[in-house]
Amino acid sequence: MNKLRNSLVVFCLLIIIAQLLTTNFENLSWDENTGNYLGIFSMICIIIAMLLSNKHDKKTTNKRL
Repeated sequence: MNKLRNSLVVFCLLIIIAQLLTTNFENLSWDENTGNYLGIFSMICIIIAMLLSNKHDKKTTNKRL
């Protein structure tokens, strides 16, 4: 399960890079880049969730031993 979470983090990082590449840097307004901003924000939330989930699993595994 840990490999799946780590691969999901890498996948999210790649999507963030793709969103940054498609951002219109000449006009950084919300109207122009709404999809990019929301995509980056959602990928950051998924990364945080996966990292916290890994941390929680490590903590509960150590308590069982």
